[in-house]
Amino acid sequence: MKIQPVGNRVLLKRLPQEKTKGGLLLPDSSKNPQIRLEVIEVGDGEEIRVKTNDIVLMERYAGTEVTINDEDYIIVESKQIIAIVNE
Repeated sequence: MKIQPVGNRVLLKRLPQEKTKGGLLLPDSSKNPQIRLEVIEVGDGEEIRVKTNDIVLMERYAGTEVTINDEDYIIVESKQIIAIVNE
């Protein structure tokens, strides 16, 4: 199944948790109030400034969580995305 957001909405997927040098997993909640996500699909709205595969920052509790084919995603309005991360 494939999901296509409509309007100014964006489908995002959380990035894997980071590990410390000692191999410990750091949960998102132990770091910043923002989370890093990958853009999977974008809607057809005119206000969308991100594209597929961009890495973005978003507030932790924004958006709607959905599960598709046992994968967890978040759908947000594009205005809820804080920034694009350029690595």
